[in-house]
Amino acid sequence: MALRFERRVSVGRTEAFEVTAVTWLNGETMTSFTLTPQNGLATIASSSESSGLIKFTATGVAAGAEEIHVVVNTATRNKCETGILVVLEGC
Repeated sequence: MALRFERRVSVGRTEAFEVTAVTWLNGETMTSFTLTPQNGLATIASSSESSGLIKFTATGVAAGAEEIHVVVNTATRNKCETGILVVLEGC
């Protein structure tokens, strides 16, 4: 599960993003997941999962590179990945 956020979000705006865990799940069912911004530059407004695809909306708080930790859990294992979400000032 490689994280790459091709879209960016502007300060004060909310945009939609997706993360796929299908390959890593290898047929297992995702039991839970968490999305955690590390630097306070963005917030997660909402999130959902269906068939290994995590969809979320993020709101820009301050310009910079926000590190988002994504933890995916199954009944037998878990994985943590990190992605960088670029937050732009006034675009």
